[in-house]
Amino acid sequence: MNGLRVGVLILGLVAGLLSLSQAAAQEETIAIGSATIAVGSNGSVELAAANIGEPGLAAWSIDVFYDPDVVVAVECAPKNGSVCNPNYAANTVRVTGASAAGFQGDTPLALLTFKCLARGTTALTIGSLTFADNTLGDPQPILAAIVNGSLHCETVAPATDTIDDEATPVAPIMVDAGTGPGDLGIDSWSLVIAGLIGAGIAWLIVGMGGAGLTAVTATSLPWRRSRELGDSIAESDIPAPAAHTEPDRSSMPTWLAAAQRRLSGTGATAIPAFRRSRRRGQ
Repeated sequence: MNGLRVGVLILGLVAGLLSLSQAAAQEETIAIGSATIAVGSNGSVELAAANIGEPGLAAWSIDVFYDPDVVVAVECAPKNGSVCNPNYAANTVRVTGASAAGFQGDTPLALLTFKCLARGTTALTIGSLTFADNTLGDPQPILAAIVNGSLHCETVAPATDTIDDEATPVAPIMVDAGTGPGDLGIDSWSLVIAGLIGAGIAWLIVGMGGAGLTAVTATSLPWRRSRELGDSIAESDIPAPAAHTEPDRSSMPTWLAAAQRRLSGTGATAIPAFRRSRRRGQ
């Protein structure tokens, strides 16, 4: 007998909890949405009634307040018999309306559009609320729960270029210098200058030939430094530098010998890699 009573009490408790849960789920509400908008741009939120029971929503007057230092109302699109004024006050949008039939369930009332003026957040607060049902001859107030919203205005960071600090080998630049000063009968001289971006190191490659570069030798690029710069250089085709010796300038054109001396005077190195090409007609 006692067990039966306990079972009945438990069933009653469960039924009561289910009733409360259903009542909470069906609570009549008036709500406005939230949004995140970039400064200088527009964004919209909806004002709507939800879970309205019989005899339905017959009349409404709703004010939505906001911070005019953060946003400004620029448009209000009425829905389902509403009349909308986005400029009701400096910080207020007013939405009013009526329905002879009475709206039940979920009913959008207006779509409010705001423009973000400055970075920050403003609450969208529902106030001065009049909500009446469709009771004939004696409309009754609807005690709807209020769900406020908000607008978050944020700045968009400008796109920035990413600079890669790693040294990156650059393809050599070929310069056809033609015949050197003094017309020494050399068909062409080709000068190749290659650089390494980010490393502050440069080397000079000199060669010549009637059909292009025929001999290439790199100056002393510190091999320890190249290892520090990573596999992209250490595994490249750049040869390990040989011991530097002062070039024999007696066989060079005057202008190239002078350039060699100037480079030597500044601490730079240049290893000539040249030979006389065949003279025209030979």
